[in-house]
Amino acid sequence: MRKKWNDGKFKTKWNKLDVFFNEGRRHELKNTYFYNTNTSGTRYSTMEWYSNGTVYANDYLTGGNSLRAPIFYDSNNTAYYVDPNGTARLSYVVANGGIRIDGNENLYLDNNYGQSVVGVYTSTRYQGVFAMGNAYKLSIDGAATNNHYGIAWSHPNAGGQASYLNDHGMLVQNYGTTFSAISSRIWARSSMMAPIFYDHDTGYYGDFNSTSRFNYIINNNIYCYDWIFAQGNIIAYYSDERLKTKVVEKKKLFRIIYYTFFYFLLLIGITN
Repeated sequence: MRKKWNDGKFKTKWNKLDVFFNEGRRHELKNTYFYNTNTSGTRYSTMEWYSNGTVYANDYLTGGNSLRAPIFYDSNNTAYYVDPNGTARLSYVVANGGIRIDGNENLYLDNNYGQSVVGVYTSTRYQGVFAMGNAYKLSIDGAATNNHYGIAWSHPNAGGQASYLNDHGMLVQNYGTTFSAISSRIWARSSMMAPIFYDHDTGYYGDFNSTSRFNYIINNNIYCYDWIFAQGNIIAYYSDERLKTKVVEKKKLFRIIYYTFFYFLLLIGITN
């Protein structure tokens, strides 16, 4: 170490730092270099302090307790940085554990329209879309629904609770049980409700509290609270045809009785 004291003399000792003092006050330093010597006797720089406030470590920099700074920048591209108390910008993050948002914030995918959550796929497993809590998730390998409360994506090849699908589709589940399945068809465990249901040809529909229009209906029984109106023919099976035949025969009998009574009136002179 070389030091210059008030008497103007230098005291020299080999070390890693050059510091100059004058009249008890430290002058502003230029650049400061730290050196080390390898086993072959070659001296090399290990750290450099520059007068602009930059510290450069030529190899690794390790803190025995911690390394602290308001912000850490990537040396290759300072557009990427970590400000733990503010905003960080990273190119790519791989987390071996979970990612948790502890603050009252949201997860945003708002850089472009096609951004989404991307999973790993096979048709024989369930893919997790959402779970309402940590205790209500699918099995981590997607082989079982467990006590899942939330939304899953799957295929009928997965079997079990996915068998309510007829193609790739969404499962809405409570306690690991499918309550509704949506793919090219919709299946519901309890009921489906809407003010009106339309066929893909919207000229046909069911509005059960009002007027419905169907192309063809096959029912075992029809019970009506009011009248039945048909613009075409009503065609019945044999049993109903037999009853109608009896009605026609009785109608003919009534007609005979009517005309007999009419001629009797004419015979006795009553013409009105």
